[in-house]
Amino acid sequence: MGKQNRPLEFVEKTWNDIERFKEQKDKDLREALVSYAIMQISMCKKGIQVWSNAKECFNKIEKLGAQTLPLFCFQCY
Repeated sequence: MGKQNRPLEFVEKTWNDIERFKEQKDKDLREALVSYAIMQISMCKKGIQVWSNAKECFNKIEKLGAQTLPLFCFQCY
């Protein structure tokens, strides 16, 4: 009787391993996608800051006139 149950035990253990692997895969994928989303948000915030600084610089240039352009651009950064 014990030898007949071995294949069933093997199948059960294998099935459990497969299910555990699928759960771990889903967890790992979720973590990777969340990390990617957080990184994208961070990069977008940095991009917005850079463009805001550039816009501010261009607005100052526009107010001061084209004569101060070469000197002024170096002062923005």
